[in-house]
Amino acid sequence: MRWCSNCEGCVVQIVKAVVMHEAALKAQAKKMNVDSLRSNADDGKESAEIRIAKVRAPYFTIFLIFEQIPHICRTAPQEF
Repeated sequence: MRWCSNCEGCVVQIVKAVVMHEAALKAQAKKMNVDSLRSNADDGKESAEIRIAKVRAPYFTIFLIFEQIPHICRTAPQEF
């Protein structure tokens, strides 16, 4: 896939914004005398992304199954 120069500029801007946001979070945490502003900063705990993925996996599987039902019904032999 070939990106235009505009897309490369957008990606660079997004990365810069993320880096600036992380720096702002660290500065705010330092002002509040805490290690991190993240709610799941403990290393022993499961990350928020993993918890979300565990919840979303069954929903995504159900979506895939029900999304295929109309295609299966159309291609199944009609024997009555």
